[in-house]
Order: sequence, then C-alpha cells, then structure tokens
Amino acid sequence: MKSRRGLGTVSHLSSSSGNLILKAEAKVRIGEPTFAEGGRQVGVVFDLFGPVTHPFVSIRPKVKDPERYVGEPLFLGRRTIVEYSEKSVDILYIVAYCIFNTTYMIWFI
Repeated sequence: MKSRRGLGTVSHLSSSSGNLILKAEAKVRIGEPTFAEGGRQVGVVFDLFGPVTHPFVSIRPKVKDPERYVGEPLFLGRRTIVEYSEKSVDILYIVAYCIFNTTYMIWFI
C-alpha cells in the first residue's frame, strides 16, 4: 500500500460500542479508512474524543474479529481501487448519452 501513515496502536475494544479505541499519533478525519500492517482494511474512523492535543480515536470495525487487532498498529491510507457496481456504471453511461445527444439535437435545431 502506498503512502500510508501510522495512526497508532489499538489499546482496547469498547465493550459498549464494539469500536476499537486508540490514541492518535497522526492527524485524522472522521470517515477515513484504517488498515492493518498487511494492508487489510480494519475499519473507518468513527469519532475523535479527548484532549485536542492528543485525541483518542474510535474506529468502527469492518472485520468479523476486531478483538484480534488489540495491541496492533493501524495505519491511514487511501484505497487505490474505486469500487463501482455494474448498475451505477450503466446509469452513468445512460446519463452521459442523454446529455450528449440532447446537446447535439439542441445545437442543430
């Protein structure tokens, strides 16, 4: 994975929310994906709390066994593959086709 930044080490799994909790070692935004050492996406930043100078981060896990990441470092990064469903791509083609054909027809009228 290219250009990943260390976020911090997971301290524990919240018993009330099921989120992973860690102390932030880098600037982070809510909604950013988080990754394990091997590049597997662990979850998404859900909340920031605590002191402004050294905030804690709550990560909503997207894995079945989040407790195995306690004590492990997590990283921030960007996905390099954009995921689209076939249906959304078909709709995009239809919209583009309609826009270009309408422009073409209006121009000749």
